Amino acid sequence: MLNVLVKGLSLTVAPDDLLDQALGLLKSPILYVACALLYFLALSRLPLSTAGPAFMVLGVVTTAILGAAVFGESLGFPKLFGIGVCILGTGLIFYDAGW
Repeated sequence: MLNVLVKGLSLTVAPDDLLDQALGLLKSPILYVACALLYFLALSRLPLSTAGPAFMVLGVVTTAILGAAVFGESLGFPKLFGIGVCILGTGLIFYDAGW
């Protein structure tokens, strides 16, 4: 989710100048703080070996889906298959952790 917000923000700041984009992103640190707080909350309830992969997969899945929905990026069979493999792998990690 954060990736999509950052991409949208970067396109509105200055779509051609990388330095201006980077400076514009620094204006909204609240997004980074919110993600860090959610990750800290997950780490307080889950083992690191479960929370870490779960957040990575959450990022992969939401970025791919929202990238297609918001920015019109392709979401073909290879990406959908990869998303499925990621979700299955995360399910196995949670199963191994006793959830």
